[in-house]
Formats: sequence, structure tokens, C-alpha cells
Amino acid sequence: MNSDNEKARAKGVLLVEDSATQAIMSEAVIEEVASIELLETVEDGLQAMAYLKKEGKFAGAIRPDVVLLDVHMPNKSGFEVLREIRQDEELRSIQVVMTSSTESAEELETAEQQGADACIRKPLDADELATLLEALNS
Repeated sequence: MNSDNEKARAKGVLLVEDSATQAIMSEAVIEEVASIELLETVEDGLQAMAYLKKEGKFAGAIRPDVVLLDVHMPNKSGFEVLREIRQDEELRSIQVVMTSSTESAEELETAEQQGADACIRKPLDADELATLLEALNS
């Protein structure tokens, strides 16, 4: 476990996770390892894009530095959200970390090809996430 002065830096994190149980576990790991000002969670790709574009109920949303994006979601997959982020001039600089419970090499390759900054397996491992956030913010 990291102490407060050893936490990774990330001003804002948007967690996109359709499983309530996985979201709760992920939020706990993120709060354990990251020094953050904002942690928001949405449950699907449609909400993620509405949040990032500040639409509807997300009109006052604060832009995150990092999006932890589940690959497999209803309504709009993580890959679809990633493509939209990378094609949007205002959003493309946001760091995107794809999360998945599978070990598919093809899935990881697809994420990299579409512009993911990193990929991480679920459930999130505290040490792995801390190292990843440090690398993204260096």
C-alpha cells in the first residue's frame, strides 16, 4: 500500500464501468493509490461521452486527466468511446487506460492501435495502477 506522500498524481479520473461491484472496488483502489481532486464514475459509453462533452446532466463536468475505460459495456463499447475521444480535437489529449477482465492479446493490440495510452486487467491491482498513473504523469 502507498502512503499519502507516495500516491500517484492525477488531478481528475473518470471511471467508466458498467458493473456496480467492479466500480466500487475500482474506486477504492484508485483512492488508495492516487492523489486526486476528482473521481467521477459513469456506467456506460454513452454517459462517458456525455460527461466528456459536458452534455445534459453533465453540463458542469470537470474534464478529467485520465479516463479508466472498461472495454466491454452496453450501449457503446470502450473501443467506440476510445475512437470518439481520439477523433475529437478537444478530447484527444486525455489519457485513456482501457480496463478488461480478459487476457485477450487481440483486445490489447486493438486498444493500442486505436490510441489507448495503456491497458490494465480487472480487478485493478493497486501497485500496478500506481505505477501506471506515475508513468502517465511523468
